Amino acid sequence: MLAAGGSLSGRTQLSKGASMVLNGDVVSTGDIVNAGEIYFDNQTTPDAVLSRAVAKGNAPVTFHKLTTSNLTGQGGTINMRVRLDGSNTSDQLVINGGQATGKTWLAFTNVGTVTSGWQPPDRVSGLWMHRMVPPQKKVRLP
Repeated sequence: MLAAGGSLSGRTQLSKGASMVLNGDVVSTGDIVNAGEIYFDNQTTPDAVLSRAVAKGNAPVTFHKLTTSNLTGQGGTINMRVRLDGSNTSDQLVINGGQATGKTWLAFTNVGTVTSGWQPPDRVSGLWMHRMVPPQKKVRLP
């Protein structure tokens, strides 16, 4: 688990089956290569979701940001949280100066509200995404 203000240096490689949990904003000064799972909070890991530990109703949620130079997807998943109450708040993945390549799944979990769906943008930085994403579903960035 990486705490708030954490940093990664050099190349970060997540193999299939591996996971990284962010518990605050994290900056990677190198590249991230992801074949595993990245979670923006320990409340959205599979064990927490199964135990119904995900924030519901109007529970306070602190969103996090992961900043990296480059992201290389190798079929891994980035699990992000989004609040569907019109505040437009969510976890953030920032590619600073580099690019996203390869195949990456984005999984969105609704937290802090009781709404049941979200419509992501049609296109983000040249990457096409599917239109409707119900809570806890995945979209793949081709």
